[in-house]
Amino acid sequence: MINPSELVDNLVTLWRDIPELVEEVDGSPDAIRAYHDQYPKQVSLDLAVLEMKAPSILVAWTGTTPGSFGGNDVWKHNLAAFVRARETADGDPPPYYRIFRLMTKGVSASIEQPMINAEVHPSCYPMEPPSIEREMPPEGLDYFRVNLSFTEIGDS
Repeated sequence: MINPSELVDNLVTLWRDIPELVEEVDGSPDAIRAYHDQYPKQVSLDLAVLEMKAPSILVAWTGTTPGSFGGNDVWKHNLAAFVRARETADGDPPPYYRIFRLMTKGVSASIEQPMINAEVHPSCYPMEPPSIEREMPPEGLDYFRVNLSFTEIGDS
């Protein structure tokens, strides 16, 4: 089984390499970042999401589940990308649609292919088609969550 933190870091690196996606976070590649649990400094993903600045993207590993692929037992590594968009003017198209499209169809300069087809980790197939959903926390500051899954090739 791979270390899922490598998958998170690789995904962040590839997304930072999509110029249009970086532009959506005000041109700052550092606004696309990984979340890794680190006791006792960083132990609450909810708090990290709550403290996100707009615009930014935070990527975290949310778990690994067993699955099957081609009749074989495999591991499916689940990640979530939390997205806060930048402020827009009246009449501007909503940015979440563009961001989600760039996360899946954007072309990383280093691999020159759409992310949906990209090898994010050498021991995993490209991402499965992700979902996006609105999160409405009690604090009242909505954001979107993109759920991603990567199926491991074999069991390294």
